Amino acid sequence: MSNIVEAILGDITFRTDAHSAMGGTFGATYAEHGLIEGKPALQFVGFECDEITWTLIFHASFCTPEAEMLKLRAAITNHEPLPLVFSNGDYKGLFVPVSVRETMHQLMPDGGILRIDAELTLREFVRPVVVGEEKASQAATAAARPGANGKTTLPVNAAQTRAQPRPKGAPVTRCTP
Repeated sequence: MSNIVEAILGDITFRTDAHSAMGGTFGATYAEHGLIEGKPALQFVGFECDEITWTLIFHASFCTPEAEMLKLRAAITNHEPLPLVFSNGDYKGLFVPVSVRETMHQLMPDGGILRIDAELTLREFVRPVVVGEEKASQAATAAARPGANGKTTLPVNAAQTRAQPRPKGAPVTRCTP
């Protein structure tokens, strides 16, 4: 039984083994409302995006470490959301790689790299919900109604005349001092 697991982020394949590690964070956001005398009240605002931190090992025995690091660099540069899928078919959602920290080990005399350890941070990407403008399903008819003589009349409380312009020098408010 092999304990090697593969995952695919877009077109980048990760091969992990017992020496690699994966962790994550998830959470919620709360607004804090200060109260007079007493502790503040908390109000749930929404969820935070999930974040996955992955320690990966790229070794020359199963890949070209420099090429794998270039793929990660390109994924960060392109800033596109990528699907994360494990070899068992478990789809985790869309993620963007936000940072990679690399440590090079086992350098060859000619400068070639045998092993690179990479700490990859992925952040969940949630597509924004776009709400379209709603159109009226029928014409507005509430402001006018048919009268007894067949003519259309305005409701009783509707304004019958236009508002008069404010005279020059009048106070800003309508109340008298």
